[in-house]
Amino acid sequence: MPEVARLLSLSRGSAYALVREGTIPALRMGGRWIIPKRRFHAWLDGLTEEGRR
Repeated sequence: MPEVARLLSLSRGSAYALVREGTIPALRMGGRWIIPKRRFHAWLDGLTEEGRR
């Protein structure tokens, strides 16, 4: 999660909040959140495409 927060220029708490609300694609495995790298980058690419329109 710290890597995702750093990539998005967010605090760690804000990144966790976005994961919990479903904005950032993630999976819950036990007590941990897993963010699949390919899904995250696809989601991020979609955000940058929306910004270009």
